Amino acid sequence: MANERIPGSLNVYASNEAYLPRSSATPSMLAGPKVAHFDRVEWHTIPDAATAAAAVQSGEIDWWDQATNDLLPALRRNPAVTVKVYDTTGFMAMIRPNSRQPPFNSPGIKRAVMWAIQQSDFLTAIAGEDRAMWQDKVGFFHPKSPFASDAGMEALTSPRDFDKAKRMLEAAGYKGERTVILDATDFPTLHAIALVGADMMKKIGLNVDLQETDWGTITQRSLSHEPVDKGGWSCWTNFMFGVAGINPANNNYIRGHGDPGMAGWPVDQKLEDLRAAWIDEPDFDKQKQICRELQLECFQEVPHWPIGLFYQATAFRSSLQGVLNGMALMHNVKRA
Repeated sequence: MANERIPGSLNVYASNEAYLPRSSATPSMLAGPKVAHFDRVEWHTIPDAATAAAAVQSGEIDWWDQATNDLLPALRRNPAVTVKVYDTTGFMAMIRPNSRQPPFNSPGIKRAVMWAIQQSDFLTAIAGEDRAMWQDKVGFFHPKSPFASDAGMEALTSPRDFDKAKRMLEAAGYKGERTVILDATDFPTLHAIALVGADMMKKIGLNVDLQETDWGTITQRSLSHEPVDKGGWSCWTNFMFGVAGINPANNNYIRGHGDPGMAGWPVDQKLEDLRAAWIDEPDFDKQKQICRELQLECFQEVPHWPIGLFYQATAFRSSLQGVLNGMALMHNVKRA
């Protein structure tokens, strides 16, 4: 409903009276009939987590799709609120460098940063101390994927070595270029990654400029190919659904096809050739070997820095029924 939209605050969705869901099968994640039980859904953007938690507890809102971990204990104590992790594949967190602009147009500089990354530091900032809510020592494939391997993982799992990272930066030709990190302060998960990442990069000698803004601005600005002194960027924080990290076919963050790809635009023909080989290879064992080679190449080109896997709890009024597994989906949900 465009006439009711308030940018950064409210979006309103009305059901389509002409839409008819399929009449058979059972709803399951994105499969099966998608029935709209509500004529109208209001999507409120509430940047402050405490305000969102209070709203769902009081009944002012029905559903907080990404409840922050530090507030989960209070939400769980409220019998009127249901708290659950519905997407059990989790989310794969990352920092995405700009491979077109200095300093991260140098794979050597990107590899240097890898040796300073302590995934557990990032994951604790995202999801708290409860290890059930995150998993570290995660590479470029989902840890439960048959294509995950230990290939090249020493770059992430060896004892962290800031002095080695500094030496690698110097050897790769880092000259103090300004490193602009885009920080979505209204997106708690991404904000946490940005803060930990900025501190880590400063410690190894990068000239960090942490620029605080909102997620909507970042989604636009991340498309800029300009240098940092003209509104460009050096890296930004993000995550993808865990299912996207199962295999090379749908993992757009390990592509190497430049401008047609995701923001960051690394160019690496070997990444593309290995992906194509995996798609064309019918033998499962050979597919696994290809993925080992692909991960090794990712550790060379560094299309992004893997931060690990975290799980996202959702919180909603217990009067809602029919919430499906997977990402927050509004179809098939109804009120008791």
